[in-house]
Amino acid sequence: MAGPSDAELVERARQIGVDKGLVHVMELEGFRRAVGAMGVYGDDGFQDVYVSGTGVDVRLTVERRGLTAADCPRLPIPAVGVAGAGVRCVQDGDGWRRTGGDRQEYAVTRGDLLVRVSGQVGRTTFGLLRDGAAGAKPASPAQLDEMLPPANGAGGGSGEISPPPRGDLPPHGDGAPDNPVGPGG
Repeated sequence: MAGPSDAELVERARQIGVDKGLVHVMELEGFRRAVGAMGVYGDDGFQDVYVSGTGVDVRLTVERRGLTAADCPRLPIPAVGVAGAGVRCVQDGDGWRRTGGDRQEYAVTRGDLLVRVSGQVGRTTFGLLRDGAAGAKPASPAQLDEMLPPANGAGGGSGEISPPPRGDLPPHGDGAPDNPVGPGG
């Protein structure tokens, strides 16, 4: 059985707002892709999260941009838990070691793409993050088929992805949740 066509994969990626060409995968020993974590990063980038059996997470992001010494400190590190944390950058061969707040990251450019892998300070090492960024590669058609949502119309739906029913949205008005006040307030 043949896999999906390239046009179908492009459309399936578009359904989640991602350019198929940005979807990357990486292999890190002891880590696996987190279910439901893949999606858009920023305005038009890609992100995915990998987790270990011990609860450590690393985030893979891919964007169409470069990284220079001048703009490196201004580019935020994803998932930083410290508001207003500055970013320190140290060039490391062809890549950058970046630290900000409670997160650290390794960033490398490949053509017009910036590939970054970030993790929590003290729970990840720059070596691990560098290995992830260096090993990240565009997803193969088989990987895309596995990662992306089903094609429009799969399962007999209307052709659009719709959220599961909530049960608390009224059929009229502005669609705000129906949270009536009960006895006592």
